[in-house]
Amino acid sequence: MENSIYNPAIGNFGSQSGATTLAYLLAVAFQMFLIIASLAFVFFFITAGLSYISSGGDKTGIEAAKNKIVSAFIGLFIVIVTLAVVQILGKILQLASLEELIFRIPKPQ
Repeated sequence: MENSIYNPAIGNFGSQSGATTLAYLLAVAFQMFLIIASLAFVFFFITAGLSYISSGGDKTGIEAAKNKIVSAFIGLFIVIVTLAVVQILGKILQLASLEELIFRIPKPQ
């Protein structure tokens, strides 16, 4: 019997093969990237909206706010396309950790 130390905080993380652990870490890092990018979109969209409202009819202020809104939507589009590409690559390469990059909303019980 092998003597090993079990850490309940991380579960059986690290007990798999190196490739499985690396794939898990990449999936978690990608999920964190998606969350941060989504929060950045919300932040830029709100600040652009406030800039638009507070421009007071100034054409340069309105144009700058519109450009910021367009840039925020382009960034969100890039993030969504990246998620789709990673999921497609996960299906093609049969990597379960990449196929499961879906955010599930918990159902009320």
